[in-house]
Amino acid sequence: MDKLTKEAYSVLSEKNGFSQFFNRDAKKTFALEIMRIIDKFLINGASHTTSLKLEQLRQKHFSSKSR
Repeated sequence: MDKLTKEAYSVLSEKNGFSQFFNRDAKKTFALEIMRIIDKFLINGASHTTSLKLEQLRQKHFSSKSR
C-alpha cells in the first residue's frame, strides 16, 4: 500500500459522518436528502450554499445524538 493510500485509509477510518457509498453505507433518508441538495446544485451551481447544506445534513444525521 502506498503512502497516500495508507494516509487516506487512516483519515477515513477515524472519521464520523462519512458515507462512501449511498447504496450500502447511508441510511435511505440521508441519501434522499443529499440527492435533493445535489439536484439543486446541478441546476444552480451554488457551491458555497450546497456545501453548507451538505454539512448541516451531515451533522443532523451523524451527530452523537442521532446514532
